[in-house]
Amino acid sequence: MTEPITVVADAAIAAHVHPLVASLPRSFAFGGADAQVAVVDGADPRGWDRAAGAALDAGAETVAVLDPAPIPADRAAAVDGGRVLLSETFAGHPAVARLVERAGAQLSAAGSASLLGVGTAAVREQLLEQLRLLRAIGYREVRVRDVQLASSSGLISATARYGDAEQLLRLQIARSSVAPARLELRAIGATAVVALELPCSTTARPARAEVVDADGALRLPDVYETAHRAAWRALAAGGERSDALPGLVDDLRLLDTLIP
Repeated sequence: MTEPITVVADAAIAAHVHPLVASLPRSFAFGGADAQVAVVDGADPRGWDRAAGAALDAGAETVAVLDPAPIPADRAAAVDGGRVLLSETFAGHPAVARLVERAGAQLSAAGSASLLGVGTAAVREQLLEQLRLLRAIGYREVRVRDVQLASSSGLISATARYGDAEQLLRLQIARSSVAPARLELRAIGATAVVALELPCSTTARPARAEVVDADGALRLPDVYETAHRAAWRALAAGGERSDALPGLVDDLRLLDTLIP
């Protein structure tokens, strides 16, 4: 039997990490300072890149960054991406990959797509989450046309490429401590509509996806597993860790042009 991978977590996020480790007892176990995986808080006020660098210098084989918050792009680019796992509530949700696999053709044929993000985080942090989700779905070459920002909301008009076609994008952000935190996508084409709703990781609500076309409405199976647990399962299975970091750097550069 393979020995569990040992884990150590920042005190600030230990309450979030303990349930993850407990849910995968054959794959992970808590260790000490010499643990193989160090989990750092993406919202660390020093910047998660510094916390990740310190953990790597201390000997960690892998650093898992829990929901990386915005930092200067050049600092993110300096992190050893080959040893970093990005654990992201929305972009890393397993429902995203399932939707792309099932509805890739309908997404490619859409003429426009809209995102609505609701949460307690600042507008800039929520915008990064939306850019990360767009990348995870497959959108590229985001070009901004108009930006309207307020202290607790934002509205951005843009275009992006999905496959060989260009689509119109509308990104809406609402900061609220009352409404359920979530991210919603709706892509509309001449013959199909694709909808995805992703909950925050602290709720028991599942992710829901639906495709409506000439054959009727197809609701994909609800996904209850969080993005963080899915990321850890992939790590235990020897999944790649480095593919997401270059994309995050690009998204941070774009973010800096939108909200300096």
